Amino acid sequence: MGSRVKGAADKIMENFGERVLKLSRINLGRTYQGTRPNGKRYRKRIDNSGTLKRSLDYDLKMRGEDGRFVAGTIVFKMADYGRFVDQGQKGTKSTYRKSKKSPYRRKKQPPSSFLEKWVDKKIKRIQDLESGGFVKKTPAKVKSLAYLIGRSIKHHGIEATHFFSQPLADETGLAMDGTRPSGGTPTLAQVLSEAVGTDYANAVAQEFEILE
Repeated sequence: MGSRVKGAADKIMENFGERVLKLSRINLGRTYQGTRPNGKRYRKRIDNSGTLKRSLDYDLKMRGEDGRFVAGTIVFKMADYGRFVDQGQKGTKSTYRKSKKSPYRRKKQPPSSFLEKWVDKKIKRIQDLESGGFVKKTPAKVKSLAYLIGRSIKHHGIEATHFFSQPLADETGLAMDGTRPSGGTPTLAQVLSEAVGTDYANAVAQEFEILE
């Protein structure tokens, strides 16, 4: 009986972790519609390089060092900047609607050297703000555009995507604010309760950690 219970809990937790990662990776590969500070809509892919997608992982600990079965802990991991991509950042002057609940706030501009490399690689044509026409892509123009992008990020922050937090909430049967919506999917604790018992399920649910 004991071994059957352990196997059931292991499988449920593993399936949970894999499902959250799968949905998060799908979100990272999608093209989504964002909103610029001026209200204009634009389309972009969250993770163009695939670096963030490849960094997603989780650790699952279901047994103590002595090998005995204990309340499980699942720790989701990702590249450090992933938390800003997911939760967004508040700006110094305004904040995107999706980022208003973010615990992160932008205090200064991103490094110019990083943005200049990004502009040089990603931006094919540079548009003149006064004439509206396209101008030659020179080092000076790249530097100027990188500065303007950095200033915008500082002032307005980064728009949240919830590429990870939404799948996590969905898979635990919770809303984004941590409450359970009526008629929603069963919580992880409820699923575990049916398989291994209420006491153990609640112990597992209380041990969740999100590594930021």
